[in-house]
Amino acid sequence: MDYILFGAGEYGRRSITLLGKENIKMIFDNNPKKWDSFLEEIPVRNFYDEKDLLSDERIVVAVSPEKAEDIIKQLEDNGVTDYMDYEELVRQVTKEKIMSRPDYIGIYRKAISWKE
Repeated sequence: MDYILFGAGEYGRRSITLLGKENIKMIFDNNPKKWDSFLEEIPVRNFYDEKDLLSDERIVVAVSPEKAEDIIKQLEDNGVTDYMDYEELVRQVTKEKIMSRPDYIGIYRKAISWKE
């Protein structure tokens, strides 16, 4: 799944680290000074110029908790409902990493049962 970040600041950088830049299609930001620039080689765009092109991407609201509410309202006011905030992204990525680890306890139990 491709992601679009909303926020080209510190939380945007953290989100790129978590997701990998190859999984991020673009970044939205409300700061006109950041439009038409790049963050980690990912284009930063104006949400209002690109919103009609959204399809299957999941939006990550990659801003501080204090700013997230305003961005979420902006998205919802424009009909965008498939999004997650940064905290949810961290929980999701952490869970995926944990679930992909080998089950060492299960392996140990099998080894003990073979010995018996």
